Amino acid sequence: MSRYLVALLAGLASVVVFLAPMTGSAFGLVFGLMLVPLPIAIAGLGWGWMSAFIAAVVAGIGAAIVAVPTYGLIHALAAGLPAAGMTYLLGLNREIVLPDGRHSTEWYPLGRVLGAIVLWASVLTIAAFLIVAGDLNALKTMVQQSIDRVFDAQAELNPEMAKRLTPEVRRQFAERMLPFIPASLGWFLILSMVTNLWLAGRITQQSGQLIRPWQDMTTGVLPRGVPIALMIAILVTFAGGYIGFLAAAVVWACVFAYLLQGLAVIHQTSRGQPVRGLGLTLLYLMIAILPPAGIIVAILGLAEPFSPLRRKHLETYPPTPPPGGPPPTSSNPNT
Repeated sequence: MSRYLVALLAGLASVVVFLAPMTGSAFGLVFGLMLVPLPIAIAGLGWGWMSAFIAAVVAGIGAAIVAVPTYGLIHALAAGLPAAGMTYLLGLNREIVLPDGRHSTEWYPLGRVLGAIVLWASVLTIAAFLIVAGDLNALKTMVQQSIDRVFDAQAELNPEMAKRLTPEVRRQFAERMLPFIPASLGWFLILSMVTNLWLAGRITQQSGQLIRPWQDMTTGVLPRGVPIALMIAILVTFAGGYIGFLAAAVVWACVFAYLLQGLAVIHQTSRGQPVRGLGLTLLYLMIAILPPAGIIVAILGLAEPFSPLRRKHLETYPPTPPPGGPPPTSSNPNT
């Protein structure tokens, strides 16, 4: 009964988090939407994926009843069901026999979970663009109209600004913003899901409900299919038009995944260094301010499977065992 009660409460909490920011500021809207999967992820990592699935269904139905049916569908596809699916993957395990004859439990690798998140974010981003606009010209028109509404609101507050916001300036701004839209949506989806799974893992770990032993996130490696998908998507972008635009969404989703893997490499190899905290702080500031810095880190993440940098460091600085015992032993934990 506790499992179903947790699922019900998690679903209701996710609905509140989903609908509450709709009437607030833009920052509150983004921050609120980012935390929508958190209650469902907590239910899944603490009480099993079925609890997360029930919570996702409850949240979708609740959003459809309280608001409009479209909101329920958006919640289910963008937050609820994906969160339940990721907790299902994180709960997968199998018994293995080690070379010395001992039995151990092998859990689903974190790198493959990140690969699944990238796949989901890419598919959802492409589907969203196909639904809202049938071609690139229609999408440009929608972006232009959205920018015009924002600029008109600013012009009402500042008449002097209205003189500078000519139609030509607005058109140029819309054209410059258009290529960043697929990257922004894909990155938001990936960052939201990764952040919520990490928070849910920490919360359930502290409460003693985490269904799998805590694993050091810096040891995960993306599956081998991700670089293949990246290369194919890059080639498709040369086709141009709407197809090339949609392929760019896949490219930027893969790049962001490799950015996370590059940061994992840096976090792992910087352990034991005296200025680690300052260095990591400066690195994150550079990534936020200078986009080329993020590309360099992503290249480091892409090259990681071919470089022994992190593997050599793991031999010197193994991951710190979490409270309650060492992490599960796996014959191949990262691929």
